[in-house]
Amino acid sequence: MKKARYLLLILCFCGILLSACGRSDDASTGGGPDGYWPTRIVIASTASDDNPAAMGGEELLRTAMEEYLGIEVDMLPDAVFNISLEALRAGHLDVMLVSPMSFILAQQLADVEPLVAGSVDGTLPYKTVFITRADRDDINNIEDLRGRSFAFVDPASSSGYMYPKAHLVTRYGLDADRILNSGYFFEYVTFSGRHDASVLGVAMGDFDAASVAYAILHMFPDLFNADDIKIIGETDIIPPPLTIARAALPQSLRDAILSFYLQFDDEFYFENSRHGNPSARYRRAYASEYDVIAETIDALNLEIGG
Repeated sequence: MKKARYLLLILCFCGILLSACGRSDDASTGGGPDGYWPTRIVIASTASDDNPAAMGGEELLRTAMEEYLGIEVDMLPDAVFNISLEALRAGHLDVMLVSPMSFILAQQLADVEPLVAGSVDGTLPYKTVFITRADRDDINNIEDLRGRSFAFVDPASSSGYMYPKAHLVTRYGLDADRILNSGYFFEYVTFSGRHDASVLGVAMGDFDAASVAYAILHMFPDLFNADDIKIIGETDIIPPPLTIARAALPQSLRDAILSFYLQFDDEFYFENSRHGNPSARYRRAYASEYDVIAETIDALNLEIGG
């Protein structure tokens, strides 16, 4: 099923890219003095577990952006990051939502500009929590995980792999190069592929513990009962996922896209999208916020190159 879904995503994405390749470079309403605007832009929300697939509302964002910019907007939710990045480098994709770790890779391989990140007072913090079943009286802290089976989410995940791994290395003195080795600290380590899959795996006893984004425990009440899960550790707060733009777009268009995000205030969208809170809004994102991600990658000797 996972392979079939992956192939379907690629086919859908390629269809939009083929359409995008034929877009006109003629000027459209709202074109700036620094160059003609394209008649269409393509936006991808990458299928990173750090920004789980939107539960609804993407069409609201797309149509509102079209009206604001005066040009066509193609929205591709749940896209594949590596394909999206290559499309952006080739000029066939213009805007994409990425995890913090993916942003560092995008900076290395393409000319991109950070636009916005989500922000809301009182929202659930973006951090990793270490979880196990609530009835596991033998596991009450991270030290108790020695000799237990454990699940990270994905090697490309900030909250599902990089941050919890850094936490284990810096706080507990584990060897970054050996954490994944069976018998070193954990009995064995697996990658579940998604945050919700990790929670379900813990709840069903497939593995003893896992590291997941804290917010995921509150996002799927129909899949698992949060009372069946207990938190035994947590990381520091992580910089949030962000939306980036291809730097080759005319500056006036990038400014207009940024202005759109900053003024967009549809509460239904924010409640029924990945934000999950009607009070959420977009705020300006800055590359310097993510320097800590690059430093953590270097400290862990993580290979993130494409």
